[in-house]
Amino acid sequence: MKGARALLAVRTPAKGQAAAATMTGEAGVRRPALADLASVRAFAGEVIPSRSTS
Repeated sequence: MKGARALLAVRTPAKGQAAAATMTGEAGVRRPALADLASVRAFAGEVIPSRSTS
C-alpha cells in the first residue's frame, strides 16, 4: 500500500527489522514484553491515541 504505516510487535527485533525492510511505506518495530501487562499497556498507548472524555 502506498503511504501505509505499519507497527510490528515482535519477539525478535532483528527478524522484525528484516520483515519491515521488505514492506513498502513506513514500518516500525517494537518489542513489548507480552508477559508484563504494564509493557503491553505502554505499547498500546503508543499506538492508540488517548481520547479526551470531556
